[in-house]
Amino acid sequence: MIERWHHVTLLAMLVTILALAWPSWALARAISRPIREMAESASAARAGVPLGALPAGGVGEVRLLAAAIARMHDRLSRHAEGRTTMLTAIAHDLGTPLSRLAFWAEQLPDEARARANADLDEMRAMLGSVLRFARDESKPATDMRIDLGSLLESLTEDMNIAEAHRGTVVLDNHPGGGRLRVTLPLDPG
Repeated sequence: MIERWHHVTLLAMLVTILALAWPSWALARAISRPIREMAESASAARAGVPLGALPAGGVGEVRLLAAAIARMHDRLSRHAEGRTTMLTAIAHDLGTPLSRLAFWAEQLPDEARARANADLDEMRAMLGSVLRFARDESKPATDMRIDLGSLLESLTEDMNIAEAHRGTVVLDNHPGGGRLRVTLPLDPG
């Protein structure tokens, strides 16, 4: 049986809940706003781009988190910059031996020279890709796929041309089994 005091108590509780709902919602928004701003800044962070503004106010834990995110971004930016510098230096330094190889490739027979020049052009393209990536990290280098069977055939032909006096290199492709077997001549001396 519900008595009058039950109604009064329920009505008082409802009024209290409604009166506290708005301040509670405003307080929750005020507490979560700096965290939301940090999440947006962290999501927009990129190497080489300054980190967006992090909230300076808020409770102590939020300020500690903002400082930790800023330090982490600085460390990762320095790491990315070092990696980019290293890639650029390696790509640049590989240009000299590649030029020497091109010089020596000119002395090969016509068929071997054509394959060597194709390989050298492919290596130059890869170095160019690395240099472009190092200049603009926002565009990742594309994946390169290599046909291993063609590579082995090319190497076999090159070895047969270069080592003609020692014997023949055989590449045996079993169509049913899918196995490749390379037979190399042994030099007993």
